[in-house]
Amino acid sequence: MFRRVSSRVVAALPYVVLLYAIGFSPWGLWEPDEGRYADIGQAMIDSGDFITPRLNGEVYLDKPPLVYWVTAAGLAAWGSGETGARFGQAIFALGCLLVTWRIGRLLFDDRRGRLASIVLASSIGFFAGSHLLTLDLALTFFVALALLCFLHGYRSADGGGRWYLAMWAATAGAVLTKGPIGAVLPALTIVGFLWLRGDLKRLRDLRPASGLLLFLAIAAPWFLAVSWRNPDFPRYFLLHEHVMRFVSTVHRRSGPPYYYLPVALLGLLPWTLIVPAHLVRQRSRVFSLAALRSEAGALVAAWIVPAFLLFTVAQSKLPLYLLPLFPAAALAIAVCIDADLRHRGVPDARFLWPALLLLGIGFGAAVVWRRSVLATVVRHLPEAPQILSTAALLVAGAIALGFILCRRGRLLAGLTGAACLWMLAMHLFMAGVGRMNYFNETHYFASVLRSEDRSDSEPVYLYDTYLRGLPFYLRGPVRLIDYDSAEYAFGLQHGEVARCLSSESRFLEAFRGRTRVFAVLRRSDLGRLLGSVGRPLHLLALSKRHALLTNHPGPARARQAAEIVAAGGCDLPDRLEQASRLLPQVSLAIVELETEGGVLQAAFYSANTPGAREVILPLDPPGDPRFEEAAPVDEESAREDHVLRIVVPDLQIADLGEIFGRPGK
Repeated sequence: MFRRVSSRVVAALPYVVLLYAIGFSPWGLWEPDEGRYADIGQAMIDSGDFITPRLNGEVYLDKPPLVYWVTAAGLAAWGSGETGARFGQAIFALGCLLVTWRIGRLLFDDRRGRLASIVLASSIGFFAGSHLLTLDLALTFFVALALLCFLHGYRSADGGGRWYLAMWAATAGAVLTKGPIGAVLPALTIVGFLWLRGDLKRLRDLRPASGLLLFLAIAAPWFLAVSWRNPDFPRYFLLHEHVMRFVSTVHRRSGPPYYYLPVALLGLLPWTLIVPAHLVRQRSRVFSLAALRSEAGALVAAWIVPAFLLFTVAQSKLPLYLLPLFPAAALAIAVCIDADLRHRGVPDARFLWPALLLLGIGFGAAVVWRRSVLATVVRHLPEAPQILSTAALLVAGAIALGFILCRRGRLLAGLTGAACLWMLAMHLFMAGVGRMNYFNETHYFASVLRSEDRSDSEPVYLYDTYLRGLPFYLRGPVRLIDYDSAEYAFGLQHGEVARCLSSESRFLEAFRGRTRVFAVLRRSDLGRLLGSVGRPLHLLALSKRHALLTNHPGPARARQAAEIVAAGGCDLPDRLEQASRLLPQVSLAIVELETEGGVLQAAFYSANTPGAREVILPLDPPGDPRFEEAAPVDEESAREDHVLRIVVPDLQIADLGEIFGRPGK
């Protein structure tokens, strides 16, 4: 009795860890997909319109609505935050694991079914996909569910009628998730499976008449309703969003023919590290015609090969497109692991050492290759050394635990424990990076905008860029400046006035005016905007790629600056004049008034001083100017409290008295 309960607890651990990791994702929505789909789900709640999806207040008909509906339900249940937006992903991830385990149990046995679900849960690609609000995880679930129902029907002694009907229903769910590809993937797999089995005549057993009626009863109502409201939807949806996505690069997501090979190898880590050695040892069995025509071999091959070729031929490519094939790959890897662990009837854990060696080599190569990225992580996250070292210890512990338990014959417990520690290491790393404002820009910018007490009459502009999550966080639309976005193509092509689009001339006019407005733009465009506006701009936040600006700092920030300077008792114009005499040739790019370690200081980013990027002028207590090696990216750390940051058009220090004398202007 105790062993049976213990076995069930061990089997449930990967699901618990995965749900914990998804439910507690302490980072903002990643661009572009999470921001887009969360905004659409929130708009459905706010408007009560669950037929026509809207993005940033505009019609968005690129994808079917099922994930939007699930997202809206999560937001309604858990509130308008990341947890509510990602709640549906937790459900779909759990469903994928359960369906994979069930398919493995039908094809092989319970142990290999559990191994397959463990492999899937802890693979990098599936784990990352489970933490991202996209359509691909839901598509994976419905495709796998359709194939599970088909397999039940295929094995059924009574003709499998109800199982085949369930297969049609699951396929309808896949189509409502991502369109025709939701029917193409299970159809390719089923036809390929029956062909390999020499059993194509059983296509007639799939209940095509009643199944198609059930499929249409589930999928057709939304397509009919949205077509009634938007008559050109069928042509746009089928031609532009599917045919053109497949045959052309109109969506600008092309890739080389081998694009998905590294995606598959990296996405299924760490388990793909053991596959090559297994294929060499078992090549006579793996590549035999008998293995290919067996029920398990035929299903796995028909699930992977045709779809992989389809995605390879398609001109539009993204890594997560391959996610629906991961359950099949997990089943194949589970068979490899089981065979290697039971090689010659003795548990053999030597397969773990190549994983340790290759992961160590890969980590070392990543450190050497991306030193600047790791340095940025350490600068912006004080806990980075502890997080990275803890993650490394968890990975080492995963390998050691798996080795020890497998050597003792506890195969499932060893693999489960190793997988759980590996998932915790991945979650810890993602949580650390995700908390960094420098990378997690949309959430960060939204929090800064909320802290500015912005009114509805003070718009937010996106200048030649698009952060799709901002409308979700701000609970209202933002304005795009001359941005060529395919996401508004349907509305623009069919005469709908895009209220969120504005011209650059109107934007510049607003930015020169007295009403406070905000702008997000690429950092590389700062100089262009400064030249067009012709006045200093107030910098509110920086990220890796973008800057958040305003034309006026607002009364609260201006009052804070005046109070801090007055409380310090320093003569700011006099201090600036002293600095200008000491540094007469320094040309400025960014000027800051900040406190660091209790010291009030002015900081100037030099545009023309070689060997130094920042000039520090202590104000209270006063001190001599000094040069420091620094970059604006360092300013988003927690070490400094910015009162004012001003982007200036190539000024001298002597010109700053007027700017600091009127911080609210």
